[in-house]
Amino acid sequence: MMFIPGEGFYKKVLLYIFKWIIINLILGFIGAVMLLLIQKGSTYLIDNIYYKFFLSPIVGALLISIVIHYFDSRSSGLGTDLYIAYTKSNVNLGHSFKLILSKSFATTITLGLMGIGGLVGPLLLIGSSLGRLLLKITDYLKIKLISSELDLRVLSICGAAATLGPLLGAPLGGGIFATEVLYKSSLDYNDLFPAILGSTFGYFFYHSFLPVPGLNIDIGLPEAGLKDIFLLILVALICGLIGQVFISIFNLIDNLFNNLNSSEFIKAIIVAIILLATMKILNINSFVEVAKIQDFFVAPITDRYLLLVIILKILLTMLIIGAGFSAAIVDIALVSGALAGNLIFFFFPQLPLHLLVIVGLSATLSSVANVPLATMVLVSEIFNLNLSLPVIIGSIIGYLIGRPKAVFKYISEE
Repeated sequence: MMFIPGEGFYKKVLLYIFKWIIINLILGFIGAVMLLLIQKGSTYLIDNIYYKFFLSPIVGALLISIVIHYFDSRSSGLGTDLYIAYTKSNVNLGHSFKLILSKSFATTITLGLMGIGGLVGPLLLIGSSLGRLLLKITDYLKIKLISSELDLRVLSICGAAATLGPLLGAPLGGGIFATEVLYKSSLDYNDLFPAILGSTFGYFFYHSFLPVPGLNIDIGLPEAGLKDIFLLILVALICGLIGQVFISIFNLIDNLFNNLNSSEFIKAIIVAIILLATMKILNINSFVEVAKIQDFFVAPITDRYLLLVIILKILLTMLIIGAGFSAAIVDIALVSGALAGNLIFFFFPQLPLHLLVIVGLSATLSSVANVPLATMVLVSEIFNLNLSLPVIIGSIIGYLIGRPKAVFKYISEE
């Protein structure tokens, strides 16, 4: 029997569209503002304190420990795990404004005074908290914003997407990532399309406030020939396995700090001293911007000192997350994958460096976070590609290798 939609059907559809456009307009604006505040705050701290005072990491470590211990313990760590747990369980977030303040402060201090960090994970939690805060405000004003548990989940996802889209310069990829990271083997369209709206509005407002390019990097990727495909598959396999090694190292560090029988303050001081000692031994002023990701596309890394510094930056980022500082693992997974692709060039010099780096970062990110579709779209948007074969190969193979073990603890099989 053929379904013939009636007037009631179209009314529901129009109300649904109107509701989520309005919600995402609000979340997109607030998400863009929050991202700008964190970026401006961390930049100010880097320029005025981090570069001028050698002991700033210790000060930062103490400040973050105070926030975690006395104000809000949820402000520690990745942020992504809590985002997944709260969003999928439909549990009342509780004190969402407090969480927004504490997580934003901890993230800004980690980046600005520790010199290492990342924003993807923290922004997922901050953005989803913005969605919950909007719900509290509308409830107080007697405005019925949502009507089901599904709406509550979608609201949380839209808030997360509204901060991720502008951060990555990827209006499509930000929404897909905020949705896909919740699940291990499925994708819910009820979540996806509103999330893409939130990500797109966030991107629009962010670039209205700050009309400069985000992460968008034009690398002019050459097309892969038929003879290159099998080598690219091999490279993707290698980088997918590197992603799993990445997770194992991170889990080892995380378990080490969890089993360390000492206070949060002692853990923080230990990490700050390790960070300072490393900088002193290597005679470098800062780990901030040691190597931008586009540098991996320029030429193979032959400077052993630079290579050592980049690897240490990756390990130290894992260290500060394990110790409870507010940072992101996704950011450093991209750097790790790009580095792996760059180094593999020495074994496969017949392949263009650009291809190897793209396959490397795609496979590693997909392996670490279990987000193959988001990886394809994000990498294509960030590097101005047209869903090229290397991106697809890296994303799918990395996902297949990493599927048994993702870095985020709360991803479940659904």
